[in-house]
Amino acid sequence: MTEVARKEWLTLSVVMAVRNEAAYIGPVLDDVSRQDLPQEEFELIIADGESGDGTWELLRRWAGDHRSLDVALLQNPNRWQYPGVNLAIRRARGRAMLILDGHCRLPDDFLRRNLEALRASGADVVGGLCETKGSPELLGSAIEAALSHPFGVGGSRFRIGAKAGRADVVPFGCFRREVFERIGLYREELGSNADLELFERVRRAGKKVHLDPAIRSTYLARGDLVALARQMFRNGRWFPAHLRAARSRHLAPAVLVVSLVGLPIVGAAWPAALWAWGGVVAAYGLGSLIASAHLAVKHKRPGLVLSGPIVFSAMHLPYGLGWLAGFLSPDVLKAWMARRAPAPRLD
Repeated sequence: MTEVARKEWLTLSVVMAVRNEAAYIGPVLDDVSRQDLPQEEFELIIADGESGDGTWELLRRWAGDHRSLDVALLQNPNRWQYPGVNLAIRRARGRAMLILDGHCRLPDDFLRRNLEALRASGADVVGGLCETKGSPELLGSAIEAALSHPFGVGGSRFRIGAKAGRADVVPFGCFRREVFERIGLYREELGSNADLELFERVRRAGKKVHLDPAIRSTYLARGDLVALARQMFRNGRWFPAHLRAARSRHLAPAVLVVSLVGLPIVGAAWPAALWAWGGVVAAYGLGSLIASAHLAVKHKRPGLVLSGPIVFSAMHLPYGLGWLAGFLSPDVLKAWMARRAPAPRLD
């Protein structure tokens, strides 16, 4: 029998995989320690991917200062996020497992509301709304606003607000243990978006994903355009490895970039394509201006009219370019070829 099997089961395991999160992780750990769920009902498992910024030392100090909590710290020699998540899930004792991120903040009722939603809905996975929070400067406010607007993130219900009901994906999902026993864990060959691939398998297995607006969290957005663009490029780059998980909101930036790059090339032989290119540029520019004006009015910050289009471009263009780069990437091709192989198992 494994170590986990010998131990008494808990209600909930809170799982995190982090790397170089020293600047962000302290507050979310404190949020976990202040939860109104009795401490004897949950555990916290954190896998660190050989951080080089002091994250591991911070985690050890924090765990030492919170000995009343059931905390397990694991080292993830693979460094990537999803092998770390799988490592922590295999160590978990919870009947339910909640997958957290180092870039978030939680209200005191977060864990309890997830468990209540899991019981009340009868769903296999639950989650809630996620508010994006940026820095207080104008650029940070623009990033925060763009990541919560339909023009920026499409129909991502947990970002733009929604009523309770079925969803295709939820942030910081709380999973019944049986889900991982049935469909397996995260695909470790994916450098990004393995959560979307996992949710696609959840839906194919006939499992129910439920969004409950009473569950709320805050995502701490990247604070500058370069970091935001890098994140978007990385996310887009891995989508060609699991196209079945893509929704229209994931495809739109790739279509935009292909149009912007491809139509001028076609225009050399077919001049009408240049008119189409101009139409794409005009439509995107107008759409970003209208969305930015809406954000300026909503947030009472006139400067968003000018900064909004810049942020939208820093989101959509790198994301679309990432898609194109993914089709040429050996790592992505390798992950695509491995898509039919069984996912890692819980045991």
